[in-house]
Amino acid sequence: MTPRATLGSLSIDEWIDTLIGAEESEGRTGPELSDQIQNAAEEFDRRTAALLARCLVEGLCDHPSDVRRLESLLILGIAHPPVLRKYRISLIEEGRRLAALLENRGDAERARGVLEVLAQHAPEAREVEQDLAGVLRRNGDVGEMVERYLRRAEEAAADGRHKDAINALQEVLLHDRTRRDVARMIRDLRYEQMECRRRTSRRHRLAVGAMAVAGLLSSLALRERQLHEEYRSLPGASDIASGEELIERHARLEEMLVENRLWLGGLARRGEIRALGERVVKLEGRVAEKARAEALERERRRLVAEASREHGLLAIQNGELQAALAHMRRSAANAAEDWEHSPRVLADLAALEAFIEEGP
Repeated sequence: MTPRATLGSLSIDEWIDTLIGAEESEGRTGPELSDQIQNAAEEFDRRTAALLARCLVEGLCDHPSDVRRLESLLILGIAHPPVLRKYRISLIEEGRRLAALLENRGDAERARGVLEVLAQHAPEAREVEQDLAGVLRRNGDVGEMVERYLRRAEEAAADGRHKDAINALQEVLLHDRTRRDVARMIRDLRYEQMECRRRTSRRHRLAVGAMAVAGLLSSLALRERQLHEEYRSLPGASDIASGEELIERHARLEEMLVENRLWLGGLARRGEIRALGERVVKLEGRVAEKARAEALERERRRLVAEASREHGLLAIQNGELQAALAHMRRSAANAAEDWEHSPRVLADLAALEAFIEEGP
């Protein structure tokens, strides 16, 4: 079944007359087009709109400049948006093309109505506004065009879109350079735009600063935890710590304070470092005293060993073997391993003991 058949007994031209009126009718204004769009939305269901759109698209493929078919497709597409999406038709581009065709035919009022409807359904389309301004200018409606741009600038400024407002006001000056009030409004908007940028920049700087401070505080907190864990792992924490552990703890604590001058926890450790330092000094004093005592004892034993050896040798010369044996034994008992006479004393003592044991 063909689309024409499914549309009922009416031909495509009769359906077009239903949508936009008879061909003999005069040009339509924006409000009249809006009414036709409303009627199309109410009177055509989705299926009928799709079938009619298919017929219109097929006709435009053969006759792309057919104004009535293009206008019908535009009205049908605005009333039923899926129709245009199905055929990947741009409402803005086809609407502008329709307006251009109408104006070229001398129907500027009708072209204006099409562009007004497009501007209502696509307020963000700047090119539609420009086309509408061109139609108004060429039609001698400069005052109305200026008023449209002024309203647009007012709406943009109220929404905080300073750039759009300035662009609209500049369009006014292009067509009416006597509007000093508009020039003053542009200066005021630019000043306000600059102030907004400054406030935004200041907020960004404050936000970046706050993030930096938060990051720094987070890093400091993490660093403090790490240093605290390192402090807890130091040796010599108990009261019965060995001397070596105390010395190592004192040295490591001093090293941590030197390497981490901003360590907040280090403030509480300075007292501990002083106390450890005092204990280390006392410990080193005791160690030094013990070392001196050991050195004196070694020297005393060396002197005893030396004197006993000499007495033993003298007793051997005098034939006093038992006395010599006692002196040599005393010398060997006090002799250190690294004493130069130790081997000889041990040898003499062994020989003397063997000789006495054999007897005369």
